[in-house]
Amino acid sequence: MQRLKCLSNPDDRHGPCLTCTKVNRDSPKVIHKQICYRVKITDVAIFLPHDLGITDRKLLSTEDITHRTNEGPIEVQIMTRRLCSEPLTVRVQRFFNQSGDKINYWWTNDERGGAVDQTTLPPYALASLRETTGQLDEYMTKHAIKSWKEQIDRGDLHPVIADHFCFALRHYYQLDEEHKDRQLLHDLFTWRFALHHSMEPSWVYHRAGSSYKCLDKFKVKEEDHPLFHRIPTPRMVVAQMHSINCEMFIEPRSKALLRDLEKLYSKSVSKSFFTIYIVTFFVLYELGAMIEQQRTGRGRFSGMQREPARDAKYADYLRTMRANAETLLLHWQYYKRPPHKQIKDDGFYGDAVNKGFVYDISDDQSAFYRKTSFHLEKMHAEEAKVNPKAYGSSFYWVSRMFVADWVPEMNLTPSSAGKTQANETPSSSSGTNEDCEDEDDSIVVDVEGAMES
Repeated sequence: MQRLKCLSNPDDRHGPCLTCTKVNRDSPKVIHKQICYRVKITDVAIFLPHDLGITDRKLLSTEDITHRTNEGPIEVQIMTRRLCSEPLTVRVQRFFNQSGDKINYWWTNDERGGAVDQTTLPPYALASLRETTGQLDEYMTKHAIKSWKEQIDRGDLHPVIADHFCFALRHYYQLDEEHKDRQLLHDLFTWRFALHHSMEPSWVYHRAGSSYKCLDKFKVKEEDHPLFHRIPTPRMVVAQMHSINCEMFIEPRSKALLRDLEKLYSKSVSKSFFTIYIVTFFVLYELGAMIEQQRTGRGRFSGMQREPARDAKYADYLRTMRANAETLLLHWQYYKRPPHKQIKDDGFYGDAVNKGFVYDISDDQSAFYRKTSFHLEKMHAEEAKVNPKAYGSSFYWVSRMFVADWVPEMNLTPSSAGKTQANETPSSSSGTNEDCEDEDDSIVVDVEGAMES
């Protein structure tokens, strides 16, 4: 993001680069105070673990399940909780399950002291992976914005989050159809839709048949069941659709979303401040939701309650998602930068916001941004006292967008985001300098006049 070439220090490759050490930080031309990091937004890889523990089979998104019965395909409707009022229609077919296939839904029964019970389900799989992939693509394209609107209409979101849903949608419709920012927002809507399709439990029904029976199963009667009064989607169908969704939709769309977001961040003159803010806010918000889902909601989605090495897998996932979130925050903090230190703080909310970034957005967007900064600064201070490690909290990451002196807790490198592990770093560390000879995007100052002679 900066305009100075990053030159590594041959005597200390894990320390600040030579470019950073030559900067006179007392110079009035220095507008960024962050220490030397070399990570890009495109180093971030947003993903959900592919393996749900439902089956040992591989290639679930590319190879159809064989050894089927002669009953023929059946058309069913699938509803995903809190996703959309419109169902997804797919065709399924019964198959002969093999060793390693867990076809029943396991759940925790609170009425029996937390005992793990199971709901028996018939062994059904998708009739055609290619057909379902096309149906899922069409479903997401058609209903992503509808789903976004329904999150607002449901009325159970925190007011701060609900306001962001409203402003994002309003901003989308105010932009011209050919505007690149509008396309980026649309990509955000469809990415979020795909993400939550693999985060919430689902059930099946026949649109034209009995509402009490589907695939030879009656509705669940246990009131403590996560899908009470529903018929859980067959487990192999869940595993296949999750694999398709992760490989064909969530991961490719997140890469495209982050690539286009990085382009906006890197522009020398920004005219997309509100778009950048909204997209960054929701990516951070969803990263928190993904962390919490893997911690507490994974079993409700997968129907698996006894996964081996579950705690270790979650710890690895948490480290990676933290690195992803901190990478985004690092770029946001660099981009928005605090006001000049000579600007007097008169106690008005929004004094911590650089006025130069909000001059070209609408008055209601500017007021909303300033008001949000005020509320989330307070929320961050309160949450830091109560639960400073609540990484899956709705506000843990987004509140840090407005912390003036925020610095990463982790040692961020291009390999620490994505699907590799990130390591904790001592507070005295100033980042990493590995393999940066050809990198031009270190996060340091962007004013050459600040260089020491």
